[in-house]
Parts: sequence; C-alpha cells; structure tokens
Amino acid sequence: MEKVTLGIHFVLRMNKIINGMAPIYARITVNSKRCEVSIKRKVPVESWNFGKGMAKPSSSENKQLNSYLEQIRKMIAIGGQIDHPVAIQIDHVLTIQTDHPLSI
Repeated sequence: MEKVTLGIHFVLRMNKIINGMAPIYARITVNSKRCEVSIKRKVPVESWNFGKGMAKPSSSENKQLNSYLEQIRKMIAIGGQIDHPVAIQIDHVLTIQTDHPLSI
C-alpha cells in the first residue's frame, strides 16, 4: 500500500482582507501536492496567531473559532467522511490530489 503523507495548516488570505477581516483557508498537503480550501470563516487579522495557524484565544468568539478549526482538521484527517459542506469540498480536493479517495 502506498504511503500517504498529509499536512494540514490554516492560513489567512491576506490579499482578500475586507474591513480588517481575512478569510481562513485550510492548506492541505498530500504527498507533496498542495491545495487551499476556504473554510467559509473570517477573522480579524490582529486576532490571528500566524505562527500557530489559529486565532489568539483572547475572546470566547476566538476560542469557538479554534474549536471549529480543530473539527475541520479532524474532518480532513479522516478523509472528509462527514456530511458537512466543508468536508465534502475537502473530500473532493483530496480525491483529486491522490487520484483515489483518501483513507488514512
């Protein structure tokens, strides 16, 4: 069986900032092939910890966002096998990246 490497990081799209809010993307790397998928959430740029790839836990809203990011990370890690719009989009991307459905 082919060994699959998977990397998951959350990044902001700095070129799409509107009123100080930047969209969050999941950057997924599968076997050295990279893609980015919008998770349909935005965060104030000053509330983002760029080193950790998550919101600074200074407010309850940011803590909820970080919990959501971890849910998305888990969905990606199990191959998007959850009935959620982001999971469906991720599953499609992972299938394209690996030429077959990904199961880790």
